[in-house]
Amino acid sequence: MDIPVTLTVTNEESPPTTPPPTTEPPPTTGPPPTTVPPPSTEPPPTTVPEPVPGETFGDVPEDHLFHADIEWLSESGITYGCNPPENTMFCPEDTVSRGEMAAFLNRALDSPRS
Repeated sequence: MDIPVTLTVTNEESPPTTPPPTTEPPPTTGPPPTTVPPPSTEPPPTTVPEPVPGETFGDVPEDHLFHADIEWLSESGITYGCNPPENTMFCPEDTVSRGEMAAFLNRALDSPRS
């Protein structure tokens, strides 16, 4: 296939067809990148209530749903508390780890320590 092309040559100087290089960076199309800090692996801080006089654990008042059960666990030597060495708190809303559960079961079954 032939395509006709016309070419004109002159002796006149013409401006360059490409712009001269610049030292400024090209404009961006979006907002500048932001640095996002990595998520924290620290657990959220726990607020510890003031101890209640006369209670085994200051964070388990008499009107707590599981007060009697928690007192029994303490009196039976199954639990010591969640803030050693004072052990004045039970932390009833905290989760129980597998290690803590092993200690509870061992104490409840009165298994000898090896």
